[in-house]
Amino acid sequence: MKNISHLDKDGNYKKDEDYKLITHTMITDKYTGKERFWSKINIKGPNDCWDWTAGLFSNGYGQFQFCEYKPRHAHVVAWELTNGNIPKGKLILHKCDNKKCCNPNHLYCGTYGDNVRDVENRGLGNHHILSSLHECEIWLVRKLRLHTGGEGKFKYKFPATFVSKMFKVHPSTISRLWRSDRWLCKEGYYV
Repeated sequence: MKNISHLDKDGNYKKDEDYKLITHTMITDKYTGKERFWSKINIKGPNDCWDWTAGLFSNGYGQFQFCEYKPRHAHVVAWELTNGNIPKGKLILHKCDNKKCCNPNHLYCGTYGDNVRDVENRGLGNHHILSSLHECEIWLVRKLRLHTGGEGKFKYKFPATFVSKMFKVHPSTISRLWRSDRWLCKEGYYV
């Protein structure tokens, strides 16, 4: 994130056009609703889940909005209020597998690979479309596409619907895999 000032000459917040992450300074500032945020959490003991009691995203995670900024995941805001900015390339993960939990003791900073491994290790199923195939399966799916010699032109040995049935995934997964250079495998890294 580029270092820009979020205050105009009158001391009012400017809207960040790119909707990048809000800086830690903005989150902890009294005008952003820090108190409003914590009031929407059912705070219990230090080892208990602190459930988000307000609105939810369609995926079940808590939703909170600062000023005119787009809604953010409540567990991410809780982590940032407690620990500061999230390092680049990292995301906030739950130790407890409770999507509504905002207890900072139940959250940790990890990678996309950590998230995939957590899902697999905890037997939560594979809900992420990008991690629905193993590395060797991705290799096989890519082999079913032939380069015809033209710039960026490919010919397919089989239609995506047929290949998707072979690997038990949605046809759009195969189409997107064929168009991408990097794909997250079940093992937790990109191939």
